[in-house]
Amino acid sequence: MPTRPLAFVPAVLAVSLLAAVALAADEPVPALQDLMGAKGASVETTMTNRGYTYLGRGQGATSALEYWRETKTSGCVGVRYRDNRVQAVVRPPNAECEKAAANRPSAPAPGTTGFSTVCGVTVEGKEYRYKCTVEGAAPGASGRTTLHFPDNSVTLEWRGGDRAAATFAGMSPQDVTVTTAEGVTRFTFEGKPYFYVSDRGAAAAALDTLR
Repeated sequence: MPTRPLAFVPAVLAVSLLAAVALAADEPVPALQDLMGAKGASVETTMTNRGYTYLGRGQGATSALEYWRETKTSGCVGVRYRDNRVQAVVRPPNAECEKAAANRPSAPAPGTTGFSTVCGVTVEGKEYRYKCTVEGAAPGASGRTTLHFPDNSVTLEWRGGDRAAATFAGMSPQDVTVTTAEGVTRFTFEGKPYFYVSDRGAAAAALDTLR
């Protein structure tokens, strides 16, 4: 019986090693497995509180990973969602986090009815501020207002007075109470206070302080 060339053995080993590396790169992150099944809106709060920085979402299919960097270790973490709930928390190759950071999204340029502004969210008493774009109706007016965050958007469907239906991309609408004071509009969605500078003049001044 002819023997198989020995050169085949290192080739098999090389393939096995590559497969092992690929598996290790996508291994689960034990410290974050309690996030399995969590809704997207709560994940940001948990990840931020545990010392992770959001980098961005991968390109391509809707199942693409959402990338985070652990501040203490600089480790790369990927969160995959299905139906707005966490399906997996894995350790992708560091290069993927580098790419996500380099391609971090920004708010789109404003259209003819909109303007650039500052928006944000308060998490555990800490306020996070971003450059955003607001389009559409003024707070409380008839119609709708769309607020574009760098990596998300929310539409406020005004229902008269201080009432509106808030819909974040990919989520179900929720009734919210909206307040506007000193050119800043605020509302709470799933327990998280959001805001945006809704006055054009105040928005220009706020953008100067953001730079």
